[in-house]
Amino acid sequence: MKYLKEFSTQAAYEAAESSLILPNVSLITETNKVEYNPYDPYGGHAYVDLGLPSGTKWATMNVGASSVADYGNYYQYGKGSAQYTTTSGQSNYSGTENPLATSVDTAAQEWGGSWHMPTQAQLNELTANTTYQWVTDYNGSGINGGTFTANGQTLFIPAAGEYINGSQSEVGSGGVVWSSTPKGENAALFLYVGDGRNMVTNIERRYGCSVRPVIG
Repeated sequence: MKYLKEFSTQAAYEAAESSLILPNVSLITETNKVEYNPYDPYGGHAYVDLGLPSGTKWATMNVGASSVADYGNYYQYGKGSAQYTTTSGQSNYSGTENPLATSVDTAAQEWGGSWHMPTQAQLNELTANTTYQWVTDYNGSGINGGTFTANGQTLFIPAAGEYINGSQSEVGSGGVVWSSTPKGENAALFLYVGDGRNMVTNIERRYGCSVRPVIG
């Protein structure tokens, strides 16, 4: 059952709008009632609005995570909802579309709505318009990672490391988040977070990495 909240005036609605937890509601001005829209672009997932120039909003956690500090699942580039396993081997995805098609975009396949993996432009925008800091024991979670702060908001990306040839690497010292931008036929761009630095570079598609969805 969906519950609708009624406001006595337009001003009352506008005053409360920023605190509404459902983005998929709208005001019917003729009756001053809120109507539920069955299409939820956010799919029930929370986001951080860093006030970026493009309006892009970043999800608060990785795909498969149950909390902000949780590492979540690992995926190869272009494999959609198929999680990385120690026997995944070389990724066989050789598409060159830029950005990734929805059918092979992990964020789009796993979360639906308007979520997708970030483009190169969105990764560059994040690093250029925020203040970066490496954090140990984030909020007492025991997890290290990088924070990006702007607009009074902070985005945390845990140092989940990555899988290479079935083995984990850099857990606790670095985080790798896929983009939807290819680099040739065998690599793709990603965002790296580490102690004292963050950068946008590329690695082979066969690696198992984190996915952090965006909208925008």
